[in-house]
Amino acid sequence: MVVSCEYKELTSIPCGISQNVTRLNLESNRIAEIYSGQLQNLPKIGEIQFGNQALNSIGKETFKDIPSLTKLSFQSTHVGELRPDTFLGLENLVSIDFRSSKLQKIHEGAFAGLFNLEQIALTANGINQLPEIMFEDSSNLKILLMDSNKIESFENTTFSG
Repeated sequence: MVVSCEYKELTSIPCGISQNVTRLNLESNRIAEIYSGQLQNLPKIGEIQFGNQALNSIGKETFKDIPSLTKLSFQSTHVGELRPDTFLGLENLVSIDFRSSKLQKIHEGAFAGLFNLEQIALTANGINQLPEIMFEDSSNLKILLMDSNKIESFENTTFSG
């Protein structure tokens, strides 16, 4: 079941989303932040799209109660940083997209525990530095898109994993 809520001028994630939803499209709204507790009771959800809005904050452990997620998109948002606790509990996540999202800082451990992650899109952001250890749990990573950033250097251990 697909729930499409794009272009609805939403300022928060709607309540009462069916437990049978497998894909949730929240693109092109006015959601500024998402936080833990907003995405509960969605046991079958595999994909959520948050792109094309002024989303600037992803709260601690926002996705911990939805391990079924395999794909997340934050393309063209305003998320400035990725903290180590942002994606806790997403062991089945395969793809994450932050293209053109004004991302500037990735903290060490931001992708920790994402054992099945195969693709990360970080193209066209303002990233100038990568954490010393970035992909320690990402041995399945096949595609890493980081072009059009401002990265000057990185540690030898950044891509260990």
